[in-house]
Amino acid sequence: MVFVGADKSQTMQQFADARKSSIEMTDISGYPTAQLGTNKTNCTLSVDVSDQGSLFVNALVSSGDPNPCDLSKRFAEAALQNLPGA
Repeated sequence: MVFVGADKSQTMQQFADARKSSIEMTDISGYPTAQLGTNKTNCTLSVDVSDQGSLFVNALVSSGDPNPCDLSKRFAEAALQNLPGA
């Protein structure tokens, strides 16, 4: 299961700051991204696409296959291609 949506409640930096010890910073299609991979079945991304919010992607898999962070990144890349000005 993958959820992708605009998060107007917090920026990527706010998302990362709230979870400092668990965040891995990465880059997806040129956008700074905070990745929270809690275990082998769940991965959450917050992609820095706006000063007023972020692109939020959350993947949940039942067995760790496919890798939830790889899945999140693929969905984020697809969503970024469809953003105005991306």
